[in-house]
Amino acid sequence: IQQGQIALVEVFVHTPLLPISVALDAQGHTALHIAVHAQQAAEAIAKLLMENGADSKAVNAKGQRAEHLAEQGGNLALAEKIRTWRYQKKLRQAFPGVLKEMGITSFFQQHLK
Repeated sequence: IQQGQIALVEVFVHTPLLPISVALDAQGHTALHIAVHAQQAAEAIAKLLMENGADSKAVNAKGQRAEHLAEQGGNLALAEKIRTWRYQKKLRQAFPGVLKEMGITSFFQQHLK
């Protein structure tokens, strides 16, 4: 993950034996925590992890979420995207029937990816 190898991350997210939001190191970092420090493709990896069930609210041993680590590392744009993806997911989960009934699902699907 830290090396920014998207192909390996795809294998990781599709391996049912490895829960995606468990701590992977002694500091309590999940895959998403580690992804924000990826040398390459941090945003793409973080998005892939979140699309496959990574919990963006998970905290490490110091009580920090992945977006906090991104901010500390100076990647404010990624921190904001993680927050945006989390709220978009909540919106889709909370209102799937309402959005479909109103005929605006295609608009939200297009803009809430």
